[in-house]
Amino acid sequence: MYGIVSFYKQDREFAEKIENYYLIWIENKEFQRDLEAEGFDISVGNLKKSKQVFRKYMNYFSAVEEQIEKIKSGEDSISRDMQIFFSSMMLSSNTQYQKLWTELYNELPGMQKSLDEYMETMIKSYKEFKKNFIK
Repeated sequence: MYGIVSFYKQDREFAEKIENYYLIWIENKEFQRDLEAEGFDISVGNLKKSKQVFRKYMNYFSAVEEQIEKIKSGEDSISRDMQIFFSSMMLSSNTQYQKLWTELYNELPGMQKSLDEYMETMIKSYKEFKKNFIK
């Protein structure tokens, strides 16, 4: 999927014809597995219907990729708080750092309060998002 997203953002003609390509590609089982991994409903009836959803997916994630490139090149920046958050998430799969994080969370009340507030705000924002935007 990453390759398709990359090509989508680089080639306007390809992007304009993405729904036509999608209708060809959905016959391919490997492509169907990739779609399923990204959350698409790959049941036969829904594959053809989801071509517009695929365009939206390509549009959104090509913009995400462009944002990543801007950040990497220094054109845009991420706040220090977000850098810490993302870096912490990336370390979370390492059991050594999971243990350290747990110990720090338990031993630093300010850190605990800050994380709890952040997570509560994220949950509240998500609930508002679902209430206002999800059908």
